[in-house]
Amino acid sequence: MTHTKKGVGQWWEVNLGSNHVVSSMKIFNRNKYKTRLSNYTVTLYKGDNVVSEARFTSYPDPSTFISNVTGIGDRVRVTQNKDDYLSIAEFQVLGIKE
Repeated sequence: MTHTKKGVGQWWEVNLGSNHVVSSMKIFNRNKYKTRLSNYTVTLYKGDNVVSEARFTSYPDPSTFISNVTGIGDRVRVTQNKDDYLSIAEFQVLGIKE
């Protein structure tokens, strides 16, 4: 479980260590403060380049399967698009090492 300070643009990121073929992701929300995880963007990067991203406006209850942010990348970032805390209970990246 993780959370950030309050504010627009707060983010959480996972470094995959090397390039991976990402097929999907799953984000899990906290049971408490569910609405904090709404209006957020999930971005897949390869180096400094954006490979794929999608914006989500509703909160996961309790989780959301993400199948539209895919490709070859080395890190994933979740960014808060509203003035609030970014709270995540768990985040899974599914795929294979390139």
